[in-house]
Amino acid sequence: MTDVGTQAVRSFGWAGTSLIGSRVVALGTTLVLARLLTPTDFGVVAAGMVLLGFLEMGLDLGIAAALVYEQEKGVSDRVQTAFTLNLIVATALTAVGIAAAPVVAGFFDVPGAEAMFRVLALYLLVRGVGQVSDALLRRNLQFKRRAVVELTRALVRAVVAISLAVAAPSAWAIVAGVLAGETAATIAALSLARLRPTFALRRDIASGLLRFGVPSAANRFTNQFSTNCDYLVIGNRLGATTLGYYTMAFRLPELLIGNVLWIFSTVAFPTYARVRTQGQRALRRTMLRALRLTGLFGFAMGCYLAIASRDVVLVLFSQKWEPAAEPMALISLAIGVSAVGYASGDIFPALGRPAALLAIDVPITLTLLAGYLLAAPYGMTAVAAVHLALGVVYAVIRLGVANRLVGASATEALEALRPAGLVALCVVVAALPLRIVLGPGVAALGAITAASALGVGAGLIISGPAVRAEIRAVLSVLRPRAAVAAR
Repeated sequence: MTDVGTQAVRSFGWAGTSLIGSRVVALGTTLVLARLLTPTDFGVVAAGMVLLGFLEMGLDLGIAAALVYEQEKGVSDRVQTAFTLNLIVATALTAVGIAAAPVVAGFFDVPGAEAMFRVLALYLLVRGVGQVSDALLRRNLQFKRRAVVELTRALVRAVVAISLAVAAPSAWAIVAGVLAGETAATIAALSLARLRPTFALRRDIASGLLRFGVPSAANRFTNQFSTNCDYLVIGNRLGATTLGYYTMAFRLPELLIGNVLWIFSTVAFPTYARVRTQGQRALRRTMLRALRLTGLFGFAMGCYLAIASRDVVLVLFSQKWEPAAEPMALISLAIGVSAVGYASGDIFPALGRPAALLAIDVPITLTLLAGYLLAAPYGMTAVAAVHLALGVVYAVIRLGVANRLVGASATEALEALRPAGLVALCVVVAALPLRIVLGPGVAALGAITAASALGVGAGLIISGPAVRAEIRAVLSVLRPRAAVAAR
Protein backbone atom coordinates (compact mmCIF):
# COMPACT_ATOMS: atom_id res chain seq x y z
CA MET A 1 0.00 0.00 0.00
CA THR A 2 1.39 3.45 -0.94
CA ASP A 3 2.06 6.18 1.62
CA VAL A 4 -0.92 8.12 0.30
CA GLY A 5 -3.07 4.99 0.51
CA THR A 6 -1.93 4.26 4.05
CA GLN A 7 -2.61 7.84 5.12
CA ALA A 8 -6.01 7.74 3.41
CA VAL A 9 -7.02 4.51 5.16
CA ARG A 10 -5.84 5.82 8.54
CA SER A 11 -7.75 9.02 7.88
CA PHE A 12 -10.81 6.94 7.11
CA GLY A 13 -10.16 5.04 10.34
CA TRP A 14 -10.26 8.24 12.38
CA ALA A 15 -13.19 9.50 10.35
CA GLY A 16 -14.90 6.19 11.06
CA THR A 17 -14.12 6.49 14.77
CA SER A 18 -15.76 9.91 14.88
CA LEU A 19 -18.63 8.60 12.79
CA ILE A 20 -19.29 5.63 15.05
CA GLY A 21 -19.04 7.74 18.18
CA SER A 22 -21.12 10.65 16.90
CA ARG A 23 -23.73 8.46 15.22
CA VAL A 24 -24.14 6.23 18.25
CA VAL A 25 -24.83 9.42 20.20
CA ALA A 26 -27.15 10.66 17.44
CA LEU A 27 -29.00 7.36 17.32
CA GLY A 28 -29.43 7.34 21.09
CA THR A 29 -30.67 10.92 20.95
CA THR A 30 -33.15 10.04 18.21
CA LEU A 31 -34.49 7.04 20.14
CA VAL A 32 -35.03 9.13 23.26
CA LEU A 33 -36.59 12.07 21.41
CA ALA A 34 -38.83 9.73 19.39
CA ARG A 35 -40.47 8.70 22.64
CA LEU A 36 -40.63 12.20 24.12
CA LEU A 37 -41.81 14.14 21.05
CA THR A 38 -44.47 13.64 18.36
CA PRO A 39 -44.17 12.99 14.60
CA THR A 40 -45.45 16.53 14.05
CA ASP A 41 -42.59 17.95 16.18
CA PHE A 42 -40.08 16.11 14.01
CA GLY A 43 -41.88 17.23 10.86
CA VAL A 44 -41.80 20.92 11.78
CA VAL A 45 -38.07 20.82 12.54
CA ALA A 46 -37.46 18.83 9.35
CA ALA A 47 -39.16 21.58 7.37
CA GLY A 48 -36.83 24.19 8.86
CA MET A 49 -33.78 22.01 8.29
CA VAL A 50 -34.68 21.59 4.62
CA LEU A 51 -34.42 25.37 4.23
CA LEU A 52 -31.10 25.42 6.08
CA GLY A 53 -29.82 22.57 3.95
CA PHE A 54 -30.32 24.56 0.77
CA LEU A 55 -28.84 27.77 2.16
CA GLU A 56 -25.90 25.87 3.66
CA MET A 57 -24.82 24.75 0.19
CA GLY A 58 -23.94 28.37 -0.57
CA LEU A 59 -22.09 28.97 2.68
CA ASP A 60 -18.58 28.91 1.28
CA LEU A 61 -19.31 29.12 -2.48
CA GLY A 62 -17.06 26.09 -2.92
CA ILE A 63 -14.14 27.90 -1.30
CA ALA A 64 -13.44 25.05 1.11
CA ALA A 65 -13.32 22.62 -1.83
CA ALA A 66 -10.82 24.92 -3.56
CA LEU A 67 -8.54 24.88 -0.50
CA VAL A 68 -8.59 21.08 -0.46
CA TYR A 69 -8.01 20.85 -4.22
CA GLU A 70 -4.98 23.17 -4.21
CA GLN A 71 -3.17 21.20 -1.47
CA GLU A 72 -1.38 24.34 -0.23
CA LYS A 73 0.54 24.15 3.05
CA GLY A 74 -0.02 26.21 6.18
CA VAL A 75 -2.33 29.13 6.94
CA SER A 76 -1.57 31.56 4.13
CA ASP A 77 -3.16 34.72 2.76
CA ARG A 78 -5.28 32.41 0.64
CA VAL A 79 -6.72 30.78 3.76
CA GLN A 80 -7.37 34.13 5.44
CA THR A 81 -9.10 35.44 2.33
CA ALA A 82 -11.20 32.28 2.21
CA PHE A 83 -12.23 32.77 5.85
CA THR A 84 -13.24 36.38 5.26
CA LEU A 85 -15.25 35.54 2.15
CA ASN A 86 -16.92 32.73 4.02
CA LEU A 87 -17.92 35.00 6.90
CA ILE A 88 -19.46 37.56 4.51
CA VAL A 89 -21.47 34.89 2.71
CA ALA A 90 -22.60 33.26 5.98
CA THR A 91 -23.87 36.60 7.30
CA ALA A 92 -25.82 37.26 4.11
CA LEU A 93 -27.36 33.78 4.05
CA THR A 94 -28.38 34.05 7.70
CA ALA A 95 -30.26 37.23 6.84
CA VAL A 96 -31.95 35.44 3.94
CA GLY A 97 -32.96 32.58 6.21
CA ILE A 98 -34.50 34.94 8.77
CA ALA A 99 -36.40 36.84 6.08
CA ALA A 100 -37.64 33.63 4.42
CA ALA A 101 -39.07 32.12 7.64
CA PRO A 102 -42.71 33.16 7.00
CA VAL A 103 -42.55 31.87 3.41
CA VAL A 104 -41.22 28.50 4.56
CA ALA A 105 -43.88 28.22 7.27
CA GLY A 106 -46.56 28.91 4.66
CA PHE A 107 -45.09 26.43 2.15
CA PHE A 108 -45.15 23.59 4.69
CA ASP A 109 -48.43 24.78 6.22
CA VAL A 110 -47.05 25.08 9.76
CA PRO A 111 -48.42 28.43 10.99
CA GLY A 112 -46.71 29.69 14.12
CA ALA A 113 -43.33 28.15 13.24
CA GLU A 114 -41.85 31.42 11.91
CA ALA A 115 -40.00 32.22 15.15
CA MET A 116 -38.50 28.74 15.27
CA PHE A 117 -37.29 28.99 11.67
CA ARG A 118 -35.71 32.40 12.37
CA VAL A 119 -33.77 31.00 15.32
CA LEU A 120 -32.69 28.01 13.24
CA ALA A 121 -31.25 30.40 10.65
CA LEU A 122 -28.56 31.40 13.16
CA TYR A 123 -27.10 27.95 12.54
CA LEU A 124 -25.85 29.25 9.18
CA LEU A 125 -23.75 31.97 10.78
CA VAL A 126 -22.21 29.61 13.33
CA ARG A 127 -21.59 26.93 10.69
CA GLY A 128 -20.03 29.46 8.34
CA VAL A 129 -17.43 30.54 10.87
CA GLY A 130 -16.13 26.97 11.10
CA GLN A 131 -16.16 26.03 7.40
CA VAL A 132 -12.57 26.97 6.56
CA SER A 133 -11.18 25.36 9.71
CA ASP A 134 -12.88 22.12 8.72
CA ALA A 135 -11.45 22.43 5.20
CA LEU A 136 -7.92 22.78 6.62
CA LEU A 137 -8.33 19.62 8.69
CA ARG A 138 -9.57 17.73 5.61
CA ARG A 139 -6.88 19.17 3.34
CA ASN A 140 -4.16 17.99 5.68
CA LEU A 141 -5.90 14.63 6.29
CA GLN A 142 -6.00 15.47 10.01
CA PHE A 143 -9.05 13.35 10.66
CA LYS A 144 -7.96 12.52 14.18
CA ARG A 145 -8.51 16.16 15.14
CA ARG A 146 -11.65 16.30 13.05
CA ALA A 147 -12.98 13.37 15.07
CA VAL A 148 -12.82 15.55 18.18
CA VAL A 149 -14.91 18.20 16.44
CA GLU A 150 -17.57 15.71 15.33
CA LEU A 151 -17.86 14.08 18.73
CA THR A 152 -18.09 17.46 20.43
CA ARG A 153 -20.96 18.45 18.15
CA ALA A 154 -22.87 15.22 18.79
CA LEU A 155 -22.44 15.17 22.56
CA VAL A 156 -23.42 18.80 23.14
CA ARG A 157 -26.41 18.48 20.82
CA ALA A 158 -27.60 15.36 22.64
CA VAL A 159 -27.26 16.77 26.14
CA VAL A 160 -29.06 20.02 25.33
CA ALA A 161 -31.87 18.47 23.23
CA ILE A 162 -32.70 15.65 25.63
CA SER A 163 -32.52 17.88 28.72
CA LEU A 164 -34.95 20.38 27.22
CA ALA A 165 -37.25 17.67 25.83
CA VAL A 166 -37.56 16.13 29.29
CA ALA A 167 -38.22 19.51 30.91
CA ALA A 168 -40.62 20.86 28.27
CA PRO A 169 -41.36 18.50 25.34
CA SER A 170 -41.55 20.46 22.08
CA ALA A 171 -39.75 20.93 18.79
CA TRP A 172 -37.74 23.76 20.39
CA ALA A 173 -35.66 21.13 22.20
CA ILE A 174 -34.30 19.86 18.86
CA VAL A 175 -33.61 23.42 17.65
CA ALA A 176 -31.66 24.32 20.80
CA GLY A 177 -29.63 21.13 20.52
CA VAL A 178 -28.69 21.86 16.91
CA LEU A 179 -27.47 25.38 17.70
CA ALA A 180 -25.59 24.41 20.86
CA GLY A 181 -23.85 21.49 19.16
CA GLU A 182 -22.78 23.56 16.16
CA THR A 183 -21.42 26.35 18.36
CA ALA A 184 -19.30 23.92 20.35
CA ALA A 185 -18.03 22.23 17.17
CA THR A 186 -17.05 25.54 15.56
CA ILE A 187 -15.03 26.57 18.59
CA ALA A 188 -13.25 23.20 18.59
CA ALA A 189 -12.50 23.37 14.84
CA LEU A 190 -10.97 26.85 15.06
CA SER A 191 -8.75 25.71 17.89
CA LEU A 192 -7.61 22.39 16.38
CA ALA A 193 -6.94 23.84 12.91
CA ARG A 194 -4.87 26.59 14.58
CA LEU A 195 -6.65 29.22 12.52
CA ARG A 196 -6.37 32.76 13.85
CA PRO A 197 -8.46 34.93 11.51
CA THR A 198 -6.97 38.21 10.29
CA PHE A 199 -9.95 39.07 8.05
CA ALA A 200 -7.78 39.62 4.97
CA LEU A 201 -9.50 39.99 1.60
CA ARG A 202 -7.21 39.95 -1.44
CA ARG A 203 -9.14 40.37 -4.66
CA ASP A 204 -6.76 38.31 -6.83
CA ILE A 205 -6.88 35.37 -4.42
CA ALA A 206 -10.65 35.63 -4.01
CA SER A 207 -11.24 35.47 -7.76
CA GLY A 208 -9.04 32.38 -8.06
CA LEU A 209 -10.86 30.61 -5.24
CA LEU A 210 -14.25 31.44 -6.72
CA ARG A 211 -13.32 30.25 -10.23
CA PHE A 212 -12.91 26.75 -8.85
CA GLY A 213 -15.38 27.05 -6.02
CA VAL A 214 -18.54 28.33 -7.72
CA PRO A 215 -19.02 25.23 -9.95
CA SER A 216 -18.37 23.06 -6.88
CA ALA A 217 -20.94 25.04 -4.91
CA ALA A 218 -23.42 24.66 -7.78
CA ASN A 219 -22.84 20.90 -7.65
CA ARG A 220 -23.45 20.84 -3.92
CA PHE A 221 -26.63 22.89 -4.26
CA THR A 222 -27.94 20.64 -7.02
CA ASN A 223 -27.08 17.56 -4.98
CA GLN A 224 -28.77 19.04 -1.92
CA PHE A 225 -31.88 19.81 -3.92
CA SER A 226 -32.02 16.30 -5.39
CA THR A 227 -31.49 14.85 -1.90
CA ASN A 228 -34.18 16.95 -0.26
CA CYS A 229 -36.80 17.69 -2.90
CA ASP A 230 -38.76 14.64 -1.67
CA TYR A 231 -39.00 16.38 1.73
CA LEU A 232 -40.30 19.49 -0.04
CA VAL A 233 -42.93 17.56 -1.96
CA ILE A 234 -44.11 15.48 1.00
CA GLY A 235 -44.19 18.45 3.39
CA ASN A 236 -46.12 20.59 0.92
CA ARG A 237 -48.52 17.93 -0.43
CA LEU A 238 -48.95 15.53 2.51
CA GLY A 239 -48.39 17.69 5.62
CA ALA A 240 -46.03 17.99 8.59
CA THR A 241 -47.09 14.74 10.28
CA THR A 242 -46.39 12.64 7.19
CA LEU A 243 -43.12 14.51 6.79
CA GLY A 244 -42.28 13.48 10.34
CA TYR A 245 -42.83 9.80 9.48
CA TYR A 246 -40.80 10.14 6.28
CA THR A 247 -37.99 11.88 8.16
CA MET A 248 -37.85 9.01 10.64
CA ALA A 249 -37.82 6.52 7.75
CA PHE A 250 -34.63 8.21 6.58
CA ARG A 251 -33.03 8.41 10.01
CA LEU A 252 -31.46 4.95 10.38
CA PRO A 253 -30.41 4.52 6.72
CA GLU A 254 -28.76 7.95 6.91
CA LEU A 255 -27.05 7.18 10.21
CA LEU A 256 -25.86 3.67 9.40
CA ILE A 257 -25.17 3.94 5.65
CA GLY A 258 -25.28 7.52 4.39
CA ASN A 259 -23.03 8.95 7.05
CA VAL A 260 -20.38 6.25 6.58
CA LEU A 261 -20.37 7.01 2.85
CA TRP A 262 -20.22 10.73 3.55
CA ILE A 263 -17.20 10.20 5.81
CA PHE A 264 -15.62 8.21 2.99
CA SER A 265 -16.25 11.14 0.66
CA THR A 266 -14.51 13.60 2.97
CA VAL A 267 -11.39 11.39 2.78
CA ALA A 268 -11.78 10.47 -0.90
CA PHE A 269 -11.65 14.01 -2.30
CA PRO A 270 -8.30 15.05 -0.80
CA THR A 271 -6.95 11.54 -1.49
CA TYR A 272 -7.99 11.61 -5.15
CA ALA A 273 -6.56 15.14 -5.43
CA ARG A 274 -3.23 13.86 -4.16
CA VAL A 275 -3.20 10.65 -6.21
CA ARG A 276 -3.93 12.49 -9.47
CA THR A 277 -0.34 13.83 -9.37
CA GLN A 278 0.83 10.22 -9.80
CA GLY A 279 -0.96 9.79 -13.12
CA GLN A 280 -4.20 8.44 -14.56
CA ARG A 281 -3.33 4.79 -13.93
CA ALA A 282 -2.90 5.36 -10.19
CA LEU A 283 -6.13 7.36 -10.05
CA ARG A 284 -8.05 4.64 -11.92
CA ARG A 285 -6.73 1.96 -9.57
CA THR A 286 -7.68 4.04 -6.53
CA MET A 287 -11.22 4.71 -7.78
CA LEU A 288 -11.88 1.04 -8.58
CA ARG A 289 -10.63 0.00 -5.17
CA ALA A 290 -12.87 2.60 -3.53
CA LEU A 291 -15.80 1.35 -5.63
CA ARG A 292 -15.22 -2.21 -4.45
CA LEU A 293 -15.03 -1.29 -0.76
CA THR A 294 -17.91 1.21 -0.68
CA GLY A 295 -20.06 -1.18 -2.71
CA LEU A 296 -19.43 -4.01 -0.26
CA PHE A 297 -20.57 -1.86 2.63
CA GLY A 298 -23.46 -0.01 0.98
CA PHE A 299 -25.09 -2.99 -0.75
CA ALA A 300 -24.90 -5.25 2.32
CA MET A 301 -26.20 -2.65 4.77
CA GLY A 302 -28.89 -1.48 2.37
CA CYS A 303 -30.28 -5.01 1.98
CA TYR A 304 -30.10 -5.70 5.71
CA LEU A 305 -31.96 -2.54 6.72
CA ALA A 306 -34.55 -3.03 3.99
CA ILE A 307 -35.36 -6.52 5.30
CA ALA A 308 -35.25 -5.48 8.98
CA SER A 309 -37.12 -2.16 8.61
CA ARG A 310 -40.44 -3.43 10.02
CA ASP A 311 -38.84 -4.75 13.19
CA VAL A 312 -36.36 -1.89 13.55
CA VAL A 313 -39.17 0.67 13.62
CA LEU A 314 -41.31 -1.26 16.08
CA VAL A 315 -38.48 -2.21 18.46
CA LEU A 316 -36.42 0.98 18.41
CA PHE A 317 -38.91 3.77 17.70
CA SER A 318 -42.17 2.33 19.16
CA GLN A 319 -45.54 1.45 17.65
CA LYS A 320 -46.52 5.06 16.90
CA TRP A 321 -43.86 5.22 14.15
CA GLU A 322 -45.11 2.10 12.31
CA PRO A 323 -46.05 4.02 9.10
CA ALA A 324 -42.32 4.74 8.59
CA ALA A 325 -41.44 1.05 8.06
CA GLU A 326 -42.39 0.62 4.38
CA PRO A 327 -40.65 3.76 3.08
CA MET A 328 -37.61 2.90 5.23
CA ALA A 329 -37.16 -0.37 3.32
CA LEU A 330 -37.01 1.43 -0.04
CA ILE A 331 -34.88 4.27 1.28
CA SER A 332 -32.38 1.79 2.71
CA LEU A 333 -31.92 0.22 -0.72
CA ALA A 334 -31.63 3.64 -2.36
CA ILE A 335 -28.90 4.83 0.02
CA GLY A 336 -27.11 1.50 -0.33
CA VAL A 337 -27.02 1.92 -4.12
CA SER A 338 -25.67 5.46 -3.69
CA ALA A 339 -22.37 3.87 -2.58
CA VAL A 340 -21.55 3.65 -6.30
CA GLY A 341 -21.88 7.41 -6.63
CA TYR A 342 -19.77 8.12 -3.55
CA ALA A 343 -16.84 6.19 -5.01
CA SER A 344 -17.00 8.02 -8.35
CA GLY A 345 -18.39 11.47 -7.54
CA ASP A 346 -15.24 12.91 -5.94
CA ILE A 347 -13.26 12.11 -9.09
CA PHE A 348 -14.83 15.13 -10.81
CA PRO A 349 -13.64 17.89 -8.43
CA ALA A 350 -10.31 16.08 -7.88
CA LEU A 351 -9.67 16.39 -11.63
CA GLY A 352 -10.82 20.01 -11.66
CA ARG A 353 -14.00 19.04 -13.55
CA PRO A 354 -16.90 19.98 -11.26
CA ALA A 355 -18.84 21.36 -14.23
CA ALA A 356 -18.98 17.88 -15.78
CA LEU A 357 -20.70 16.56 -12.66
CA LEU A 358 -23.12 19.50 -12.73
CA ALA A 359 -24.12 18.57 -16.30
CA ILE A 360 -25.22 15.16 -14.99
CA ASP A 361 -26.85 16.36 -11.78
CA VAL A 362 -29.17 19.02 -13.20
CA PRO A 363 -31.29 16.82 -15.52
CA ILE A 364 -31.38 13.98 -12.95
CA THR A 365 -32.58 16.42 -10.27
CA LEU A 366 -35.35 17.79 -12.47
CA THR A 367 -36.43 14.22 -13.27
CA LEU A 368 -36.49 13.39 -9.55
CA LEU A 369 -38.67 16.38 -8.76
CA ALA A 370 -41.13 15.47 -11.50
CA GLY A 371 -41.24 11.87 -10.27
CA TYR A 372 -41.89 12.91 -6.68
CA LEU A 373 -44.71 15.22 -7.71
CA LEU A 374 -46.36 12.44 -9.71
CA ALA A 375 -45.93 9.93 -6.86
CA ALA A 376 -47.05 12.18 -3.97
CA PRO A 377 -50.83 11.55 -4.36
CA TYR A 378 -50.12 7.84 -3.79
CA GLY A 379 -48.34 8.42 -0.46
CA MET A 380 -44.84 8.59 0.96
CA THR A 381 -44.03 4.97 0.06
CA ALA A 382 -44.55 5.78 -3.61
CA VAL A 383 -42.21 8.75 -3.25
CA ALA A 384 -39.60 6.45 -1.70
CA ALA A 385 -39.99 4.05 -4.66
CA VAL A 386 -39.19 6.88 -7.08
CA HIS A 387 -36.16 7.73 -4.94
CA LEU A 388 -34.86 4.17 -5.33
CA ALA A 389 -35.56 3.80 -9.06
CA LEU A 390 -33.95 7.05 -10.12
CA GLY A 391 -31.10 6.55 -7.65
CA VAL A 392 -30.09 3.42 -9.57
CA VAL A 393 -30.20 5.31 -12.87
CA TYR A 394 -28.13 8.17 -11.46
CA ALA A 395 -25.47 5.86 -10.01
CA VAL A 396 -25.01 4.11 -13.36
CA ILE A 397 -24.72 7.35 -15.34
CA ARG A 398 -22.27 9.01 -12.94
CA LEU A 399 -20.06 5.95 -12.77
CA GLY A 400 -20.01 5.71 -16.56
CA VAL A 401 -18.78 9.28 -16.94
CA ALA A 402 -16.22 8.88 -14.16
CA ASN A 403 -14.91 5.75 -15.89
CA ARG A 404 -14.20 7.77 -19.02
CA LEU A 405 -12.37 10.45 -17.02
CA VAL A 406 -9.97 7.94 -15.44
CA GLY A 407 -9.76 5.53 -18.37
CA ALA A 408 -11.62 2.64 -16.72
CA SER A 409 -13.87 0.26 -18.66
CA ALA A 410 -17.39 -0.86 -17.78
CA THR A 411 -16.02 -4.37 -17.35
CA GLU A 412 -13.52 -3.17 -14.75
CA ALA A 413 -16.25 -1.32 -12.86
CA LEU A 414 -18.55 -4.35 -12.88
CA GLU A 415 -15.73 -6.55 -11.68
CA ALA A 416 -15.08 -4.10 -8.83
CA LEU A 417 -18.78 -4.34 -7.87
CA ARG A 418 -19.01 -8.12 -8.21
CA PRO A 419 -18.14 -8.84 -4.53
CA ALA A 420 -20.75 -6.31 -3.40
CA GLY A 421 -23.41 -8.01 -5.51
CA LEU A 422 -22.50 -11.46 -4.16
CA VAL A 423 -22.57 -10.30 -0.55
CA ALA A 424 -25.92 -8.53 -1.03
CA LEU A 425 -27.40 -11.64 -2.64
CA CYS A 426 -26.24 -13.81 0.27
CA VAL A 427 -27.79 -11.39 2.78
CA VAL A 428 -31.13 -11.54 0.97
CA VAL A 429 -31.10 -15.34 0.70
CA ALA A 430 -30.22 -15.74 4.38
CA ALA A 431 -32.46 -13.07 5.95
CA LEU A 432 -35.52 -12.53 3.74
CA PRO A 433 -37.18 -15.91 4.52
CA LEU A 434 -37.00 -15.08 8.23
CA ARG A 435 -38.66 -11.72 7.61
CA ILE A 436 -41.50 -13.51 5.81
CA VAL A 437 -42.19 -16.27 8.34
CA LEU A 438 -41.52 -14.51 11.68
CA GLY A 439 -43.89 -12.11 13.35
CA PRO A 440 -42.71 -8.58 14.15
CA GLY A 441 -40.67 -7.97 17.28
CA VAL A 442 -37.37 -8.33 19.05
CA ALA A 443 -36.93 -12.01 18.17
CA ALA A 444 -37.41 -11.36 14.46
CA LEU A 445 -34.96 -8.43 14.54
CA GLY A 446 -32.33 -10.56 16.27
CA ALA A 447 -32.80 -13.46 13.85
CA ILE A 448 -32.65 -11.23 10.77
CA THR A 449 -29.52 -9.50 12.08
CA ALA A 450 -27.77 -12.80 12.76
CA ALA A 451 -28.77 -14.24 9.39
CA SER A 452 -27.55 -11.09 7.62
CA ALA A 453 -24.17 -11.37 9.33
CA LEU A 454 -23.91 -14.98 8.19
CA GLY A 455 -24.85 -13.88 4.69
CA VAL A 456 -22.05 -11.31 4.67
CA GLY A 457 -19.57 -13.96 5.74
CA ALA A 458 -20.75 -16.36 3.06
CA GLY A 459 -20.59 -13.64 0.42
CA LEU A 460 -17.00 -12.78 1.33
CA ILE A 461 -16.02 -16.45 1.12
CA ILE A 462 -17.60 -16.77 -2.33
CA SER A 463 -15.99 -13.50 -3.49
CA GLY A 464 -12.54 -15.05 -3.24
CA PRO A 465 -9.31 -14.62 -1.29
CA ALA A 466 -8.28 -11.39 -3.05
CA VAL A 467 -11.27 -9.49 -1.67
CA ARG A 468 -10.71 -10.84 1.84
CA ALA A 469 -7.01 -9.96 1.62
CA GLU A 470 -7.88 -6.40 0.63
CA ILE A 471 -10.23 -6.04 3.58
CA ARG A 472 -7.55 -7.41 5.91
CA ALA A 473 -5.04 -4.92 4.46
CA VAL A 474 -7.39 -2.05 5.21
CA LEU A 475 -8.04 -3.31 8.73
CA SER A 476 -4.31 -3.74 9.37
CA VAL A 477 -3.72 -0.09 8.55
CA LEU A 478 -6.62 0.93 10.75
CA ARG A 479 -5.02 -1.03 13.60
CA PRO A 480 -1.37 0.04 13.88
CA ARG A 481 -0.40 -2.90 16.09
CA ALA A 482 -1.73 -5.35 13.53
CA ALA A 483 0.19 -3.50 10.83
CA VAL A 484 3.44 -3.86 12.78
CA ALA A 485 2.80 -7.59 13.25
CA ALA A 486 2.09 -8.01 9.55
CA ARG A 487 5.37 -6.31 8.65
